[in-house]
Amino acid sequence: GLTALHYAAILGSTELARTLIELGPAGLLFCEAPGGETSLWIACAKGHLGVAKMLIEAGREELVLKTQNDGCSCLFIACQNGHLEVVNALIQAGGEALLHKTLKDGCSCLHVA
Repeated sequence: GLTALHYAAILGSTELARTLIELGPAGLLFCEAPGGETSLWIACAKGHLGVAKMLIEAGREELVLKTQNDGCSCLFIACQNGHLEVVNALIQAGGEALLHKTLKDGCSCLHVA
């Protein structure tokens, strides 16, 4: 199921995300929803820049580079949904390596941007 941090990402609640990052277990950042989505992936999909930046800072490059089973990354979903500020934050945090990574169907971030 979803964690409280997933819900903070869905709602764009920076206050709740901050509290959960500070007080939650270490692995919370990497917990996946049933579809493989991390809290960062959800924040990027929704365009919640504040929450995304907090999660990036807490999870570092390891979280930024994490992909779903089909290869869909936080960068891919942010590009697909047109969230330019989130895209920039991900690239600055080490996500540049994901620009040319493709999904199983051959699409990359550059295809959907």
